[in-house]
Amino acid sequence: MLDIYESLKTRPALSKPHKRMALWTAIAEELANYDFSFSPSQCMDKFSKLQAQFRSRLDIKDRTLEPSLVE
Repeated sequence: MLDIYESLKTRPALSKPHKRMALWTAIAEELANYDFSFSPSQCMDKFSKLQAQFRSRLDIKDRTLEPSLVE
């Protein structure tokens, strides 16, 4: 999947939205090779939600590790 991302990232002819959709289309096609049936928009939504969860958990972890909060 990272190979797909890198190959699309270096294409200067595509605008940013077109690169993004091409990326998710390529990922959906690659998943289809493994018998998973997801649309490009489903892949993009899932990644966005996972990324948001990861960031929120990092924020919570950072807040609990701050010395000013520990007394």
